[in-house]
Amino acid sequence: MVSTGNLKGDVIAGSVTVGVASFIGVLLRIKARRLRRVPLATVDYSMIAAMVLSWGIVIGNVTATQYGLGHHLQTLSMIELMTFLKVFLASQILWAIAIPVVKFSILMQYLRIFGVMAYMRICAWSLMAVSLMWGIMVVVVLLAKCQPLAYNWDKSLNGRCANEMLFYKIGTAINVVGDFLILILPMPAIWSLNVRLSKKLQVATVFVIASMQVFF
Repeated sequence: MVSTGNLKGDVIAGSVTVGVASFIGVLLRIKARRLRRVPLATVDYSMIAAMVLSWGIVIGNVTATQYGLGHHLQTLSMIELMTFLKVFLASQILWAIAIPVVKFSILMQYLRIFGVMAYMRICAWSLMAVSLMWGIMVVVVLLAKCQPLAYNWDKSLNGRCANEMLFYKIGTAINVVGDFLILILPMPAIWSLNVRLSKKLQVATVFVIASMQVFF
């Protein structure tokens, strides 16, 4: 017998929590710049864009719970399943757009702080280019992996899909490697600071915590 239990509440709580956290973080940053009478910079606008996109994903996840997300698939009607798969595809595309924007905001912050260092400029711009290409690749594959497009949610049609698992493995591997490189990118610059080891560790910890948003 298939359990009818579901994780709908957990999905909503988790999604909203992440969305609220990103909103508060961006709001505090803008407030701090206003208090110092510093105009918003490109990095601030990129963070705002990332926050808006993250809320798009939150809304998509909450909407998807009304059509199956968090439920056992065996408990869904055919209409519910098809609607869920449509919303899920849209959320995947939004996620593929949001991830590069989040990475851009972090890398531009690195450039603002450590931009005088040649290695930082080269690595940051290279990672931005890779992130952009990754986002474009994922969106294109999501739209093209099943032909016709409606075959993504309606398997009664005469269509076919490419090897989705291979695509997910390759895309995930590239994304994880990029996340790790972003995480360690400022470490050489921090380690070169002429301060005590304890201070370097404190600064490194702050950067690691700030950069962890690429994993969520």
